[in-house]
Amino acid sequence: MAADLILVRHGKSVWNDEGRCQGTVIAPPLNESGREQARIAAVDLAGDPLVRPAAIYASNQSRAMQTAQIVGAALGLPVVLIEPRLREMDQGQWQGILYSDIKEQWGDLYRRIYKAPFETTPPGGETMAEIAQRVFAALDDIARFHPNEQIVIVSHEIPLALIRCAAYGSSLHDLWNFAPHNCQPSRVLWPLNHPISIPNPDSGLPDQEHQSRFSIATGSISSAATNP
Repeated sequence: MAADLILVRHGKSVWNDEGRCQGTVIAPPLNESGREQARIAAVDLAGDPLVRPAAIYASNQSRAMQTAQIVGAALGLPVVLIEPRLREMDQGQWQGILYSDIKEQWGDLYRRIYKAPFETTPPGGETMAEIAQRVFAALDDIARFHPNEQIVIVSHEIPLALIRCAAYGSSLHDLWNFAPHNCQPSRVLWPLNHPISIPNPDSGLPDQEHQSRFSIATGSISSAATNP
């Protein structure tokens, strides 16, 4: 039993243009560039004969929900199902702050997140292992509810990077190499009942096992939206 997933990162938001850390903040909406990215992705997906989804899910954050509404309308799916576990990483004290200020105040910590993502956590924020656990659990539930159906998932950079990383058979430590651009669709098959190792931030403990494992992705679907 497996679900065929079309993954889409939300379009650019107002805070993307401002260079501000968003994290789990609900409010920042899409800007005009982000709405256009969503429209382009929607047209691309609607014109692909292999894209015939039964449902569309999004996180509970405005930028994801707005993107999903645009994409869903083009695919004949006017109702967007909300799954809060698909939300972006909780970045604690960094949320709402300009990245330039984060780099000035927490420069070493900020750089370590890109070098050792499972051993580094924003002050007051989530660990990568916690994100992986909740995102994978959400997709397990979606796959169980939609066995052998195609589903669109509209989410965020880090959740989708973890999914794509695992789908291509790479270690989750390499997640930054799989971070999608805004409104860049890709396609993976999500089967159940196969363990996947989630790196444990405490090196003295074994990696955690989650009861799902991604198959090799079926390939990236073209999209004209390429700005991160």
